[in-house]
Amino acid sequence: MLAVLQDVTVEALDGKLLEGVSMGLRAGRVGAVVSSRGEERSALLRLLAGVLRPSSGSVQVHGSAVLLEGVRGSVGELVASSRRALEGGAKLVLAEAPLHAMSRADREELFGQLRSLVRGTGSSVLLTSASYDSVYGLADCIFLLWRGRLVWSGCAAEATPDDLEEPEPATVIQIDYKPIPDAREMMVEQVSASEAVVGLSLVSGQGETVSVVLPREDAEYLGLRPGQIVYARFSAPS
Repeated sequence: MLAVLQDVTVEALDGKLLEGVSMGLRAGRVGAVVSSRGEERSALLRLLAGVLRPSSGSVQVHGSAVLLEGVRGSVGELVASSRRALEGGAKLVLAEAPLHAMSRADREELFGQLRSLVRGTGSSVLLTSASYDSVYGLADCIFLLWRGRLVWSGCAAEATPDDLEEPEPATVIQIDYKPIPDAREMMVEQVSASEAVVGLSLVSGQGETVSVVLPREDAEYLGLRPGQIVYARFSAPS
């Protein structure tokens, strides 16, 4: 592994920015860290760059890491900055990329050019994004943070429904997108589909996991996918 975080926690004045995060990035990869919270994304990059020390746990980077700051421009600017860092001897290039503002075509070009830069060099690039959609199908590896915890990681292809195991059946009454008083905010961790139903594995911010099953047509209408935040309201036991 080029970079490894082992059970890393970062404390802040108002709570924990990161809690128990363990992840690894291999050489020759273009990875992406996804979190809706900018402070979580920033903390992880600063840890890997060596400018932030964890409250607990360990961070190892085999070689020098360069954090690209203030890069908010075009694909060309991001690629040029990454190339300069790699030519300067960096093994790991880190950047908070404005992927949400790019078109799909621009993102495809960016990841393609970055992949060409690191291929066969023993180096890697790690970008961060607020949106899972902006990196799905593009990044070699995705690390999904939610409320300070790493809730999913792996190769991007592993997030597709066909590659995930069927969950145990459960009962669900509805899933709403709008906050309601008795609903629990949860994140879709896994999705698996059969001919008639779609199974979901949901995780709360406190680490509570729930498996539910929806009719396939309902799940397809909602467009449920890993990394999506939903508000789940469950039926009372009968």
